[in-house]
Amino acid sequence: MSSEFKGIALRIGATAFFTLMVVFIKFLADTVPVGQVVFYRSAFALIPLVLYLMLTREFPSGLRTKRPGSHVLRCLLGCMAMFASFASLKFLPLSHASIIGYLAPVLAVALAAVLLREVVSNARWFGVIFGLIGVLILVLPSATAAEVDRAYLIGVGLAFAMAVLTAGAKIQIRSLALTENAGAIAFYFALTCTVAGLATIGFGWVTPTWEQLGLL
Repeated sequence: MSSEFKGIALRIGATAFFTLMVVFIKFLADTVPVGQVVFYRSAFALIPLVLYLMLTREFPSGLRTKRPGSHVLRCLLGCMAMFASFASLKFLPLSHASIIGYLAPVLAVALAAVLLREVVSNARWFGVIFGLIGVLILVLPSATAAEVDRAYLIGVGLAFAMAVLTAGAKIQIRSLALTENAGAIAFYFALTCTVAGLATIGFGWVTPTWEQLGLL
């Protein structure tokens, strides 16, 4: 199996798991505070991450880094993107939030060309431009059909912020992946979001029901 095929398979798998996660979060959006959701999502993610690093005999050695500043930037961008993403689901229908989220890979391609000096062919630029147009075609009629009130506009703003921040985080991940352990990149991100989520405990956390706990 070629490395490119593996990469494609992993991206498809990541998208599938991410989609399931977003559906669960949408169920919780109106009853559990965003910070609490971020905490649970991140704290429990540390368990399989540590197990993975232990199985590959890279814990704690695999957490060493020569680029702490890059990790900090990636974690900050990713953490803000997560808060914005989860918060947008409180104000927007899942389909609307997902459609706006498609801007993230479009922006990532543009940033990769500018910041990472990656070569983007004319065909790919063509795809990026039409992808952006496609997002607008999908979003605008939905926005017109929806009740465009203050809450909806807040949701749209959060979703766009999530797309921009996610694109920035993807660029940092791409850069880090050239020299850093993949487990370390994920570990530091999950740890940062766990701490950030826990910091919101004084802002109205709820005692989850068994159903909510299962979704969390």
